[in-house]
Amino acid sequence: MVAVEANPAIRKSVDFRQLEEKEYRIFHVDGAFGGATPSGGLYIAFYTQVNAIPTETTHELTPSGTLGSVISAKLEHAIERRLQTGIVMDLNTTRSLVDWLTKQVTILEALQGQASQKGA
Repeated sequence: MVAVEANPAIRKSVDFRQLEEKEYRIFHVDGAFGGATPSGGLYIAFYTQVNAIPTETTHELTPSGTLGSVISAKLEHAIERRLQTGIVMDLNTTRSLVDWLTKQVTILEALQGQASQKGA
């Protein structure tokens, strides 16, 4: 939350400028998990799910000494959940995020409804 001047005669609006940090990245998210923190915040870890990749491969060598076909591969038969990022927020921020997400879902549902009507 942002503290602004409470007296409306003095302040009638506030401007925000969104700037991306150099570490800013966009992630695809397949899911999230988390919960309450000991200090009363909310922790959420976002993850991407992928099929496991081989932990080890063995290749044949060609007569010229270059890598040839894979002879064997050690593969865990599991889906990996790769944690992309974790966030912690207080209760007020959590409520604001829930409100914002609810509005965005309503907008997306309306857009998808319009798209399906055009395709019908």
